[in-house]
Parts: sequence; structure tokens; C-alpha cells
Amino acid sequence: LKPRKAPGDCPQPLRPTSAGMDGFSKPRRSSEGVILCEANPYASDGLGLTGSIQWDGGMALARFLAWRSQTFPFDGRLVLELGAGTGVVGLTLGRLGARVFLTDCELAIIMLLKHNVQLNELDGQVSVGHLEFGRTTNNDVELPRPPDVVVASGVLYEASHGVGLAQCLGNLVPSDASSAEVFLAYQHREEAPLEVFASAMREMGFAFERLEDPEGRVVAGSTGDKELVYGSSCFRELGAEVCSSIREASQSDRFSPGNERTHSGGGTQILRLSRRAQGKL
Repeated sequence: LKPRKAPGDCPQPLRPTSAGMDGFSKPRRSSEGVILCEANPYASDGLGLTGSIQWDGGMALARFLAWRSQTFPFDGRLVLELGAGTGVVGLTLGRLGARVFLTDCELAIIMLLKHNVQLNELDGQVSVGHLEFGRTTNNDVELPRPPDVVVASGVLYEASHGVGLAQCLGNLVPSDASSAEVFLAYQHREEAPLEVFASAMREMGFAFERLEDPEGRVVAGSTGDKELVYGSSCFRELGAEVCSSIREASQSDRFSPGNERTHSGGGTQILRLSRRAQGKL
């Protein structure tokens, strides 16, 4: 059995022999103190589930948001994670005081998420539910209000994700929610539906920004001192040429130290999307 094609170059997959009787790997602690298990991606009725293992992009986004929380605290903020996988981003924000909803569309991943929530003793802070991009039925996530922050990593790699993800974000972030933020960790793949997604988002009035350093290199990092990695970074608007900017950075390896593409990860682009006004930008 082979897993579905997934973001990044190469995962660090869980070997079947490392899973316990419950199907989960031994817990390990992230750099932000989150306890995580993975699941065997080859053990789901013939489908390989890429969300059952931890990817570099999710770790990088979790570390960036933890660093950012020093100046933009998450206490009391409502956070929704899409395609949550192991839940590393949402669980990190839950530990920082956010009210978090972790979502995925695969039952096996939802079971993994609930397990990881329990490991971190965040049952009262973090909820888990089913949500599939582009669908309004069979979703069991009921938010008390529109989210303040939406996060996702490695979710834009299958053709159907472009329109579905855009529709989902358009529904989640109202046109008058100017303070709501969407953070995506994206690792470019030529077959990703980037153009479809970016076009649909701009039609709805979303602007794209990317985290860069003063030299214009794309900043992210799942390892290293957070202040050294992110201290001089800022978001820069990509304008109308969203896709060409993202593609060019990937093709020219314009990444900051520690974010270089390797066989085990890197090449992550942290994007921030905000809905500036109703209608096309």
C-alpha cells in the first residue's frame, strides 16, 4: 500500500513496528511542549493517510505562531485548524490559551486527534470534529462565532482542494471580519491547485502576504532558536502575482537559513490571508 501523494519532499513515516496496540506511535514532545502520537499511514483500508504523520510545515507554523504569541497573545481567541492531521498547530495554540477546534475529514485522523488532545490534557480547551472542504453536509463542527484565526498546513496538494478550500475559508471568514486571519504553511508542488485557489480567494477579497526576512528570503523553520529564525521577519504582501511569487521562491530556493529544501522537509512558505473588502481585489 502507498500513501496518497502529499506535500513536501519526504515524510518521516511511522514504521508499522513502532505502533502500539492502539495503532499509535510512542508519544513524543514537540519543541513547544505538545505531546504527539502519529499513526500508521498504511493501515486505513487500503488508503495511505498523509495526515497520520507529522510534516515539517506544521511544525514550522506551530513554532512561528508560538513565537508571535509574545506580541499577539492567543488567550481567549477562537482558532479553527483545517486538515489538522496530528493537530500540532492547534494543540500548540491551545496550550497558549486559545479555544481551538481541530478538524479533519478522515475518521482515522479524527481518532488520532482525540487521542492527542487527551495526551495533552486539553479536553476542555480543544475540541475535535469532522469538516470536509467544500461540503456543507456531514460536518459536525459548530463554532460559537466566526473564528479569529484559521490555520492549516500541507492541505493544498490535491486537485479538488483548490476550490473546496477556498469555499471553506470564504464561509468561515465573513466579508466584514477584517480582523480575522488565516495562516497557511505551504510547500510548493507543481501539481498543486495553487492558481485555482488563489484566484478564488482574490475574487472574495482576500489578500495574500508571505513571511520574509529583510533580504526577501522566505522564512520558516521547524528547528533552531525561534528568535533567530523569526526575529527579523515580517509579512510582505504578494499583490496580484501571488502564484508566480510562490512558484519563483520554490524554483530559485529563495529560503532563509534553516528553511532550505531537503529530503526531510524545508521549503515552507508561511502565508497570511485576510479579507480586506467585499468583492474582487
